[in-house]
Amino acid sequence: MSNAYLYLGIFCLCTGFLTPLGLIFIGLYVYNDYTSKYKTPVEQVDQTEYKMDEYSNTMVDSYK
Repeated sequence: MSNAYLYLGIFCLCTGFLTPLGLIFIGLYVYNDYTSKYKTPVEQVDQTEYKMDEYSNTMVDSYK
């Protein structure tokens, strides 16, 4: 459908019929094209669960 936005927008601009709508269609095409290429995938976060009373040895030593 994104190519249809571009073609319809160019048609509207070239004929002078509904020029603002043509600008909106071309803007939608450019926005969708840009965001689809440069989206970064969401990284998976390590979901390790820790107990509240569990500390590492370095942490325990630093508070002694």
